Amino acid sequence: MQTNVIYLTDARDWSYFILDELLKESKCKDWEIRKIILSPKTYFERGPVDQLGVPLTEIDPKDIGSIYNSSYVADADILLFYGWSYLVPTQIVSNKVCVCCHAAKLPKYRGGTPMQHQIMDGVL
Repeated sequence: MQTNVIYLTDARDWSYFILDELLKESKCKDWEIRKIILSPKTYFERGPVDQLGVPLTEIDPKDIGSIYNSSYVADADILLFYGWSYLVPTQIVSNKVCVCCHAAKLPKYRGGTPMQHQIMDGVL
């Protein structure tokens, strides 16, 4: 049985590279990234996610709750959040397997510069 993964990101360039590697890995595993859900274009440099061969959908982060009953996540076994800077509603977190990756310990290093703050604090 194949595990269906939905990848949610704002597609900053570093997040794109992680996604690209995950897609390469999934080709020989029993899981597959079936959809990519993006926040609308931001001021960040966006990697070429449209060239990865996976269906893309843009969702306004304020409306992420609307994806719960939609076809966007209906067939998802896992929702993988990486580079997703927005609150995820309880209705999604409570009813789907959600994995949220962050570059640092939360809540201490939350925000847009977790790596830089860890370096300044001598953690890295």
